[in-house]
Amino acid sequence: MKTILCFGDSNTWGYCPEAGGARLSEQERWPCLLQRELGPGYRVIEEGLNGRTTAFEDAIRLYRSSLPYILPCLESHSPVDLLILMLGTNDCKARYHVSAREITDGLEVLLQKIYSHYRYMPPAPAVLVMPPFPMGAACQDPEMNAHSIQKSQELPALYAQRCEEYPCAFFDPTPLAMGEWAEDFEHITVATHRRLAAALALRIPALLGEVTLEEML
Repeated sequence: MKTILCFGDSNTWGYCPEAGGARLSEQERWPCLLQRELGPGYRVIEEGLNGRTTAFEDAIRLYRSSLPYILPCLESHSPVDLLILMLGTNDCKARYHVSAREITDGLEVLLQKIYSHYRYMPPAPAVLVMPPFPMGAACQDPEMNAHSIQKSQELPALYAQRCEEYPCAFFDPTPLAMGEWAEDFEHITVATHRRLAAALALRIPALLGEVTLEEML
């Protein structure tokens, strides 16, 4: 049995703006759909939290930084074979006053904490980093502004570059949105949840060393 931990924010939790922020059902959220795609040989764990950041503390909404929670989370679900990280949207909020590069630094601090921990407590899980889906130009979140939207659009390239310095995999899910957005232009649609689960299911066997990339092609 392979354990996959999906660690992210509201797009992992399944936030639905059309339903006033209610949670999408287990038949709609991408981690649940990933479990269905992969089948009984895998255990997919949902660890989504609305407002979660890479490394920035929120004085208004507490316990949103990933830094103090990531290691207890990994240990509580141990052994974890694959950690999927999708964070960065909330870091773009205007009140944090950080650039896209500083958000990428936050991701790096998180990666450093994970890899430093497993240096002394192996085996380390495989890590897959996904940048957040960039927000649409008509984003309606009052905590975001035009700079927030621009920063979210810069993150995929910055994350890809930074991940080259670490033994983690990188996957940009942006094309899977296909220009579709939930009504707030910040959260992904149910259709994108489905496409994301399907795309990840194709990649995960190779990430876990169960097949080679050549076998997948």
